[in-house]
Amino acid sequence: MSGKNTELVCNVLELEKGVARQIIGNQMIFYLNSNGHRINISITRHAVFAFKVRYLLLFKKPISLIEAQANIIYRFPLADRVSNLSGKEKIRIKRHGHSLYFRDSDFTFIIHNGAMVTVEISKKGYRVLN
Repeated sequence: MSGKNTELVCNVLELEKGVARQIIGNQMIFYLNSNGHRINISITRHAVFAFKVRYLLLFKKPISLIEAQANIIYRFPLADRVSNLSGKEKIRIKRHGHSLYFRDSDFTFIIHNGAMVTVEISKKGYRVLN
């Protein structure tokens, strides 16, 4: 995880017969910022739909919306906060205001105003599919 005080935490999931079921809490995920404050992040419908489409493009395997949301909840704690922003990310910040980027090996989660607004493919060689 990036940063000394940054810790990503999420809800507990149980995968049973290929269907993800949420056990604890609602669809909120959060991380702890550098000051140790809990920052709640809601997952928008657009982020779930974007994840579903990009998962299909990347892995050639269709998943349901429930599985897409479960994947987001599972993968977000494994993602590191991006500190060195690319040109595309800097342009987005100029257009839409400050956004946070969390990246794991396959996906980039874009957070704006306490909501995960979209998910993009970050795997090298597949970014063109965004």
